[in-house]
Amino acid sequence: MTAFAGFAEGDIRLLPDEGQRARGGTAQRTFCPDCGTPLTGRYSYLPGQVFVGVGLFDDPGALPPTGHAHAGHCLSWLRIDDDLPRAQGSDRERLDAADRNAQKAADDGRG
Repeated sequence: MTAFAGFAEGDIRLLPDEGQRARGGTAQRTFCPDCGTPLTGRYSYLPGQVFVGVGLFDDPGALPPTGHAHAGHCLSWLRIDDDLPRAQGSDRERLDAADRNAQKAADDGRG
């Protein structure tokens, strides 16, 4: 199980860099070149967004979840007791809609 926080591409920067890149399917991921820790994930169906595992942050509790993806593949012994939305597969549709709404709000603010 992995928890990710999503950011707009320009709102996050990893130093000294994002490490080694790997592509597979619709994803591009980066890893620490020294220890192999996953650093970022980018998905072709969510352009302009970058996802970072919350375990990399000093205070992951400051990044509460907004939903659960792949709930249809949940391990039988895993219990997550909250009322957040659950996508049976990819959370692509909800994340894409949230990105469109954020972009619309930003555009409306400029007008």
